[in-house]
Amino acid sequence: MPKGSVYQFFTSKQGLLDAVEADLILELHRAFDGLGAAHRQQLAGTISLQAMVGDVIGEILELAARRPVFAALFSGQAVAGPLAAAGARVRDACQSQIEAVADKAGPPSAIGMEQVAIVCTEIIRGLLPRIVDADGTVDPVLAPELSFAIAAYLASVRERSLSPDRSAQPARGTENPSRSD
Repeated sequence: MPKGSVYQFFTSKQGLLDAVEADLILELHRAFDGLGAAHRQQLAGTISLQAMVGDVIGEILELAARRPVFAALFSGQAVAGPLAAAGARVRDACQSQIEAVADKAGPPSAIGMEQVAIVCTEIIRGLLPRIVDADGTVDPVLAPELSFAIAAYLASVRERSLSPDRSAQPARGTENPSRSD
């Protein structure tokens, strides 16, 4: 395909990038909307946190395997300028969907659901290149481990939010003990 033929559909590289970004975000919303409908059809409280997280992670990994541009934008690998901005918007769309799942997972966290969703998104972002190869192959061992890691994190958030004495305590490793040397 000649280079110039793309410009009969898009006036610029930015126009092409905007169309790809909009298409990815739409596809992401469709996938998560389908999950939401499936989860709502089940009786309240009958779907496990692990199952919800597994479904969400599965949709993200499937999209990354099917659309390498999604994986590149989402993970932010070697992108700068307009591509980095598009990647941030794709991650934000994903993060808002993860926030909705985290909100369904239990009572509000002391740190807030937006922050919980940021942590989950960044865990996925960091591991995505290790789990989905450039050719779209999903690592069958690491993929479920990612779901377990996110589910364990969400369970710990829920546990901390239910325990008033623990929510006031700093997380392990963040204490600042005073030295009396």
